[in-house]
Formats: sequence, C-alpha cells, structure tokens
Amino acid sequence: RPRTISCSTNCTTPKHKLLRERTRSSSRHRNTCSRSGMPPTRPRPSASAPPFRTLTVSASGSWGRPCSRLGRTSTAGASSERWEDPAFRACFGRILEGGDAWRRHDPFDVSPRLDANQDLYNASNQCSIFRPWQGWMALSSTGAGEGTLHVLPSLSLAMAYLILRPFFRLRTDLAAGVTTPSDIPLDADAWVLDLENTAFLGSTPGKTQAITPESHPHLRIEETIVSIPHVEPGDQVYWHTDVIHAVERDHNGVGDSSVLYIPAAPLTERNAAYL
Repeated sequence: RPRTISCSTNCTTPKHKLLRERTRSSSRHRNTCSRSGMPPTRPRPSASAPPFRTLTVSASGSWGRPCSRLGRTSTAGASSERWEDPAFRACFGRILEGGDAWRRHDPFDVSPRLDANQDLYNASNQCSIFRPWQGWMALSSTGAGEGTLHVLPSLSLAMAYLILRPFFRLRTDLAAGVTTPSDIPLDADAWVLDLENTAFLGSTPGKTQAITPESHPHLRIEETIVSIPHVEPGDQVYWHTDVIHAVERDHNGVGDSSVLYIPAAPLTERNAAYL
C-alpha cells in the first residue's frame, strides 16, 4: 500500500520550496486563453441503432482485458497543478495528511474542486473549467484493439500512489541494477523517503500527467489497465476526471473509431465566469 507523509507549510526541503515558489508564481498568472465555438449538433439516431447504453467508470471494476500495447498513459487533466495550486492540492489533503488518512480520501467530494485551478499554464489540451466527469458518445462500433479507451479502474488507491510518488525514490544501491521496468523492485523496503529531489516524475508544466512503467512502477499499468467493453453508436462512456486512462496506441480494426466528446459541466461560479 502507499506510504503517506506529513509535512508542514514551512518545510524548507528543496521539493517544498519549489512548490511554494511555483504557487506564488501561479497566483500571479492570469488565464488569458479564450476558447469558444458552437455547441456540437446532436447526430440523428439510426433506425437500426441498438438501445442506448451508458457505461460509468469509477472506483472499482474488473471488466475488460489487460492491454499489452499502450499509448502515452496519463491521468486526465492537470499534472503539476495537483501539487502547485493550493485549492487543487486540497482535494488530496487526506492523502498528504499522514498515517492511514489516505484511506479516507473522498474523490467524490466536490467542495475543494470548485476553486481548483487545473490549468496554470494555458495548455492547449487542458480544461480550465470544473468538470466532475469526462465522457463521450460512440459514433462507431468499436471494441478492444480498435483504438478504444483504456482505464485503470482503481480510483482512490491509484490517486494516493500518484500524489505520494514524488516523495519516494528507489534505494541507490538497488537503482544501479535496474535496466528495464521489470527490474524495478516493488517491495516497500526497496524505497526510501525523498524530500530533497525537486523532480515530480511525469509532471511537466503545460502537459498532462504522464504515467509509465518506469515512472510509476507500482501501478503495473501493463497489467492493470483494461479496455472498456465493446461500444455501439449511441453508447455513452463516463469516467471520473482522476481516473488514469489512455487511448490504445494501435488501431487494428477494419472501420473508423469515432466518438463525440461530451463537454457537459455544472453551473458553478468558476464556470459561469468562464462563460
């Protein structure tokens, strides 16, 4: 299970100094990116279309099959903002509290997310409004191996590991013997607390959080990421914005793999200001 750490706001370690400096800089940042466009039109359903179905990915699940060929796996939305932005960081306060408080992390508690800034760097692929879910509607018949969606259906545990991962490193005496991801030892005794290194693995300002077998070995994404069930035109798929997900790297099907993204969001103060 992931270990947890507790650190005061006045901590002088290099990693926390970097976070405070970025937070001060981010507070002066103003989002000047304007994104506008007409809402998508609703496609007319085919007379032969199958019944409407909705698939929801949340805290747990076992359907699908492990995928052996992944694209660039990432968590949805922000990367370094999860630690930089104070409001966004508060979403994971239980995880950072220490002890076994991570078990009380509630990914469905909306209150701290309403003021979270998930786009500090005006990234072209980021969303600057509050979205409780991501989702799309299938426009084609698509199954595993045909460019479909992959997810890691372990919401709270995976996020606890992701948030704490920058604060641990592999022991130096063991790191020298690692040449491939499969060589990385996963035993707790092989890892030590690290508050000196300023690196946040897979986190690049302006890009989504990257997760690879090298950067986050304990997630074992080559085994734990699964494909969503086969979808037909009109099927809708929704997933929590913290769910680790990816799109298949290869499309081995014979037809198109098309979806219509659903940009639905609740009316909050932040979203109203965006409009």
